[in-house]
Amino acid sequence: MLITNRIRFINVKLIPKEIYQKAVNLTIDVDIDDTEFVALTEHIKAKLWSGDKELFQGLRKKKWNKIITTDELYNLAFGKL
Repeated sequence: MLITNRIRFINVKLIPKEIYQKAVNLTIDVDIDDTEFVALTEHIKAKLWSGDKELFQGLRKKKWNKIITTDELYNLAFGKL
């Protein structure tokens, strides 16, 4: 099965305003262009997989631990934690 078979698209307008505002607050001084990804991650209670080191470090400094690196994802997938 291809990983794309499991992709679900969500219209950003369906994300509650309070969740979207939280995402704005998290990303405003890190990378505002990633606001919708952070909001969606919060909305669906998931992890955000990103290779963007600046985003990763900025969000982790704010104690937002819902972001995961490729190395962390690999370790989770193959049980090497």
